[in-house]
Amino acid sequence: MTTSLIGNDMKPQGLRTTASLAVARIVPPRMRRDRRSRAGFTLIEVLICVAILSTALIMVYRPMLAALDAWRYADEREEASRLMERQIFEFRERTHRLAGVLAPSETRTLLGRDKPFEYRRVAQPLTADGELYRIECQIAWNRAGKTKRLIRSFDAYIPHNPAQV
Repeated sequence: MTTSLIGNDMKPQGLRTTASLAVARIVPPRMRRDRRSRAGFTLIEVLICVAILSTALIMVYRPMLAALDAWRYADEREEASRLMERQIFEFRERTHRLAGVLAPSETRTLLGRDKPFEYRRVAQPLTADGELYRIECQIAWNRAGKTKRLIRSFDAYIPHNPAQV
C-alpha cells in the first residue's frame, strides 16, 4: 500500500471501496472532472450577467441623458433671456438719448457663448399721437434642428419732446 501526502491528511492510494468502484464503472473517465475544472463561470452565466448589467445601465443612462438635455436647454434659454434683457435695456437708453426717435423694427444677430441668436424688435404705435408703443422683442435660436423662441412684449411711453419726461 502506498500513501501520499495531500494537504495534512494521509490518504492511502490504491485502495478503493466498493462504492468508488461502482462509480468508476458507471461514469466514463472523460466525464469525471476534478475540482479545478469545475471552478469558474459557464458561458451562459456570463451572458446572463452581461444582459442584466446592460439592462441596468440603460435604465440609469436614459434619465441621465434626459436630465443633461434639460439642463442644456435651460442654459440656452437663460442665455437668450440675458441677451434679450440687454437689448431691451439698450433700446430704452437709445430712445431716451435720441429724444423719441424710434425705428419701427430692428433685426440683428447676437453671438452667445457657443451659438448665434437672432434678435428682432417690432414697435407698433398704440395711440394716434405716436407716443405710446407696444414693443415686441423676440430672440430665436436653433436647437436640435428646431427653432426655439423667447418672446417678450411691453408698452413704452416715448415722448417726441424729451422735456415732457
